[in-house]
Amino acid sequence: MLGSGGLHGFRLVCCRLRKSRLTQCQVASATLGPVLGLTDCCSDSSVNPNCVQLWDPDKALAAIGHFAGTEGEGSLATVVGQINALHPLGALIKFWSGIFHVVLVTGYSDSQQLIVVCDPAASQAFSVPVNAFFSNYNNAGYWGGWYFTA
Repeated sequence: MLGSGGLHGFRLVCCRLRKSRLTQCQVASATLGPVLGLTDCCSDSSVNPNCVQLWDPDKALAAIGHFAGTEGEGSLATVVGQINALHPLGALIKFWSGIFHVVLVTGYSDSQQLIVVCDPAASQAFSVPVNAFFSNYNNAGYWGGWYFTA
């Protein structure tokens, strides 16, 4: 949910690639192909089990030409600068259990101090208070770094 006021007061960026939209299996093919010798993760309608791999987001973004670095401070100012430049941010979440998770930051509300998150574990985008995003994400973890996009 994007707050009780809908989209009012939020700055959002649509996640789209320059030339075409890529599917998850196309990104997997581009990422894993050169490393594991896989030629196609997209054949037929079945999932190639060799393509189901835990992999670094920076390597996947680099394989499709959209990786722009990982250095940056954990702040709303970083989010504002990237979203205003139309670059969504990958964010590493470190859960207290030791598990790592990556979400996509696609918007913010400066006036409400909220960040809009697309979390693959959720069914839709939702807003998170800035302080909670960086120090107590989902009552289970904290921000651990950025994956900047180009």
